[in-house]
Amino acid sequence: MYESNQKSAHVIVVGNEKGGCGKSTISMHLAIALLKKGQRVAIVDIDSRQKSISQYINNRDQYKKQFNLDIKMPTLITIERSSHFHTSKNIESELNNFAQAVSSLEENHDFIIIDTPASDTYLMRMSHAFCDTLVTPINESFIDIDVLGKLNPDNYEVLNTSQYSEIVREARANRRKVDNGVIDWVVLLNRRSPTQTQNAKHLQKALIQLSALVGFRTSMGLTERLVYREFFPNGLTALDDFSIIGTRYASQAQIAAKFEVEEIINKLRLPIDRKGKSRIEALEIWREAKDVKFNYNSALFS
Repeated sequence: MYESNQKSAHVIVVGNEKGGCGKSTISMHLAIALLKKGQRVAIVDIDSRQKSISQYINNRDQYKKQFNLDIKMPTLITIERSSHFHTSKNIESELNNFAQAVSSLEENHDFIIIDTPASDTYLMRMSHAFCDTLVTPINESFIDIDVLGKLNPDNYEVLNTSQYSEIVREARANRRKVDNGVIDWVVLLNRRSPTQTQNAKHLQKALIQLSALVGFRTSMGLTERLVYREFFPNGLTALDDFSIIGTRYASQAQIAAKFEVEEIINKLRLPIDRKGKSRIEALEIWREAKDVKFNYNSALFS
């Protein structure tokens, strides 16, 4: 799978061994943000148990069809669980399906986003070794930071790294051996409290220490907002055009959420293709011209 040096797609893995940190919400918002920048985006769901991102996209597709909406849709491939009697056969089958999925997407997409399970599996490790950008959301709690490193409970100093950090270290080493590639790792402090607590300050201090020890960049993720949970049943995001889909979610919370996602995109420093930007700019010019023509004709016949 690594032999192709002609890989055109930039691979983003959203990963963390702990569940409930907002991986699928981050994945979906990244996908829509990139689509709105004219990029061709695919999502590969390797969380064969939960399938949260697959359900999110299916909800979006149903909502789009129900109301005949013009909203962006990423390509979706779900890696299904294998049901062989032998574990080794399951692993081999799922890895082959994953390799085929990525191979089928990489030449006609600009970005492939891989949403991972909250468990240590061969497929999870494989996806980490394959990525260009690794995004790890963690909740604003000491339970979550434990997946990255062990802290001294008295002064919050970092004692040593944890299992997930070692998984990423191994993935980086394997990547260098194969094609000398570099994995950019960004940890997002996600599901944050709207007001900064003393615990949050200690967490941020610990993250700074860990970033130097393990080698990741840090960024603020999404604030804990009810609006993110409300988006899921209809497959919507903070970046959707609410003048098209309705005003139910149009609020200060939605505006603030949109700003947060845009800040994350900027922090990730992704190689956004200029051709894609040009496509979006041309589309906007066409839409504006169409609206002007429509208004002009309306004025003539009013």
